[in-house]
Amino acid sequence: MSGPLVMVTGGARSGKSRLAEKLAAAGGRQVVYLATARVGDAEMAARVAGHRQRRPADWQTVEAPLAVAAALAREGQAGVTVLLDSLGMWLSNLLGQEISGDAPDWERCRAAIEVIMTRARELVAIARQVPARVIIVTEEAGLGLIPSYPLGRVFRDLLGLANQELARQADQVYLAVAGLPVILKDTSGDKAAVPSASGTGQTIVWRPDAPGRELRRGYTTGTCAAAAARAAALTLWQGREVREVTLTLPRGEVVTLPVKVQRGLDWAEAVVIKDAGDDPDVTNGVSIHVRACRRGEGLRLLGGTGIGRVTRPGLAVPPGEAAINPVPRQMITAAVADVTPPGAGMELEISIPGGEELARRTLNPRLGIAGGLSILGTTGIVEPMSEEAYRTSLVPQIDVALASGQQGLVLTPGRLGQRQAEERYHLPAGAVVLTSNFIGYMLEACAARGVKKVLLWGHGGKMIKVAGGIFYTHSRLADARQEILAAWAAAQGAPQGAIRLLLEANTVEAAQGIIRDYGLGREFWDSLAARASQRAMALVHGNLTVGTALLNLQGDIIGWDGTARQMLEGWAHGS
Repeated sequence: MSGPLVMVTGGARSGKSRLAEKLAAAGGRQVVYLATARVGDAEMAARVAGHRQRRPADWQTVEAPLAVAAALAREGQAGVTVLLDSLGMWLSNLLGQEISGDAPDWERCRAAIEVIMTRARELVAIARQVPARVIIVTEEAGLGLIPSYPLGRVFRDLLGLANQELARQADQVYLAVAGLPVILKDTSGDKAAVPSASGTGQTIVWRPDAPGRELRRGYTTGTCAAAAARAAALTLWQGREVREVTLTLPRGEVVTLPVKVQRGLDWAEAVVIKDAGDDPDVTNGVSIHVRACRRGEGLRLLGGTGIGRVTRPGLAVPPGEAAINPVPRQMITAAVADVTPPGAGMELEISIPGGEELARRTLNPRLGIAGGLSILGTTGIVEPMSEEAYRTSLVPQIDVALASGQQGLVLTPGRLGQRQAEERYHLPAGAVVLTSNFIGYMLEACAARGVKKVLLWGHGGKMIKVAGGIFYTHSRLADARQEILAAWAAAQGAPQGAIRLLLEANTVEAAQGIIRDYGLGREFWDSLAARASQRAMALVHGNLTVGTALLNLQGDIIGWDGTARQMLEGWAHGS
């Protein structure tokens, strides 16, 4: 599951960066912060330090003053939120490369704008394509005085053009004004009937009360496919002109969806546009097609263009079959049951134009679903921004790993841990399972599926929380890292001065230096890892053997327990 491309703009000191950071923190994903600033003086260094200090310690920071597009393409993986701050600073860096001096020739300026705008369009295109949710902070051009020098006016023009391109492509556009967010555009949910101010035909949404409004529910791909199937069947067998279809969902809810239908000699095809409500769903707005054709007898369900095919065991659908899950299959069958004449047969082919490209932004490739999207849903309803839906989407990784013969699993919160496990330590990719912040939930899912051994693997900032019995590790709800470190150090006999410093430490890396300076050393981190394993095993009532490895940002193991060491050695020897 991936989120939208989000643009956050505003003037100086408008609160745009803080707004973007709040948006990035929501949703329980690993966050990668792409920093474009260059530190040229003490004042700028202090600003950068302030930004870094207020960000959660488990966010990964990537410095990219020039090569932003490459960094975004590399870091923008599924299950990740990438926060780029800021577009204006990056454009300023590029402009400084292209032009020197305060009074450049205008033709040279125009050429520089064209070159940089090409790079800006490439960046926006990558932001649209990567699987990650991408949030881009930019500075609003034109709200202040006209710059008094030529290069300033060139930068104003360049920033304005780049902002327009980003706003056209973004799913959501926020304007920060005096610390308050105003939604200017939102194509992921319902839109207010305000005329376009841009002349592009897009609706501009002015909703200062949006943060408090009730979020709108949507429909799953399974519901949309069932509605399209019923409409196509009604047209094929009864020749009816169908414009909307009413369905009863698995929980008894009755819904009506609009459809478009076309008919041939012996076929009918219906299209339903998926409405995901206010959920940031990658499939929101896609066209779900179902073509109905007469055939000998019975009902045959096929996956066409843009529908994935299962290639690995362990999922609800066997390998070789179209990725149409059991509940949607039942819904589609029920939707056409009273329409098909007795003794007649029908073939239904589901397709989603562009589904193969969209699937790259989901977990499907990792789950072994190739070539397109899945037809999903257990209730027929998409709950907006549902943490439950997101964490449930993580569980099939366990099933796929077990079906591939993995005896032990590596649970890691984010893509950084995954990369370090697979590329640096050569752990089997099929055993690595992403948990996001739902470590406890995934431990319980492992125990329920009969997994015997688990390695908790990740940055110390996350795993320290597990040692304190915190199993949902989002910093918004649970951030007791300093307190856990201080308590553990006190239990190891650290003096009061060390405790005080640990309570003030903002990062694990800073805490490492304090622990080292007071002579506690590697044993401190090893024992903390063992404590995390004990708390994890207690959570699942001893139904799992758990080892823990604590890493720093560079991927070095700073602490591990005996079980973690044994598991790593076993993988190293191929056992």
